[in-house]
Amino acid sequence: MKRQRIAIIGGGPAGFMSALVAAEDVASQVQIDIFEAVNPLKAILYTGNGRCNLSNNIHDFKELASKYPRGEKFLYSVF
Repeated sequence: MKRQRIAIIGGGPAGFMSALVAAEDVASQVQIDIFEAVNPLKAILYTGNGRCNLSNNIHDFKELASKYPRGEKFLYSVF
């Protein structure tokens, strides 16, 4: 039987989770390739050390930084 290939477009958290789920379902019967244009898993940097997603409706950076528990210095480092 010819080995199958799966292409995952997008190397963010959802893309990697898709690859993990596919790998569990088919084990060694397929090759899984993840294609990402820039930096795989870069969104993980924005999550507060992997504990939560940083998303809200505050568009002013200074206001966001004043309400974010880790403060302005952390936010500047990821943006």
